[in-house]
Amino acid sequence: MTQILKNEPDELSQDDLIVQTILGNIPRLVRDQDLFAEDLMGRDAWKTFSKGMRIVIGGVIYRLVESKLLPLTYVGKTSSNKNIYRLAY
Repeated sequence: MTQILKNEPDELSQDDLIVQTILGNIPRLVRDQDLFAEDLMGRDAWKTFSKGMRIVIGGVIYRLVESKLLPLTYVGKTSSNKNIYRLAY
């Protein structure tokens, strides 16, 4: 139980950071264009993340979109298993 409580603030901070990063990048994204996690987070930043971190971030983005906490719509997956999103407005 202590371990769970100890990890919750880190997870919330991680989600908040991802949301803030994506919301900051939205003005430069193109409407009606397929978007991927690297587009949402910024390609330069994305290159600095390890593969494991990219997987974690991708899962967080998916969860945030499904929870309607980001103004994005989930479209599907590519043949290489990347999630595809579009701006919701």
